[in-house]
Amino acid sequence: MPLKRFDELVPGDLVMGSDGQPVRVVEAYETHIPATMWEIELDNGTVIKASGNHLWYCETVLDWELLRERRKIARKHLRKLRPETIALLEETAGKTQVVETRLIDMVILLQATDNAELFNTIIRVAESIGHIAENSEVEQDMGTDDSRENVVRSYDARLFAQQLLKLTGFRKYRKYDLIVGSIMTTDQMMELGETIHLPIVQPR
Repeated sequence: MPLKRFDELVPGDLVMGSDGQPVRVVEAYETHIPATMWEIELDNGTVIKASGNHLWYCETVLDWELLRERRKIARKHLRKLRPETIALLEETAGKTQVVETRLIDMVILLQATDNAELFNTIIRVAESIGHIAENSEVEQDMGTDDSRENVVRSYDARLFAQQLLKLTGFRKYRKYDLIVGSIMTTDQMMELGETIHLPIVQPR
């Protein structure tokens, strides 16, 4: 494959995936100058330079300590989902193409607006799979000329559905691996102020 700079990528280009196989670019975003840059030293002495908003899959001691309670709370609420909701999650989990969804879409689907524990479960799943896109939306205040810009994140609905089904605890969803850690930016990792475990994750 011919070499290209990031700012030269266009939809349809092929790039090398994490498994060493070519992956087709679905959407290319404008280049940007990151607000922060970090040098990260790994256990083996390798030093990586990364922007503050670079995404990493991380696991902390706290993630493992809270895992049992997280499973228990999620199971309590997800096993009460309506059969048609479960059926939709199963259909989504089995799709072969990326399906974008917003956090609010999942909250509405699972009717979690008035259920704090279920709402927090959905948030935790979003953190575990990480977002696939960010879009800025301008929100106009009613009755005024004021407006503000909000960043809306989109997630892969397939991974979202797989994690939710796995958390039900039913044997038939054993084929899905539960993601213990979470996706965070370099800036967020540095704010933790502790050693972070960056496991080698097989592509899903």
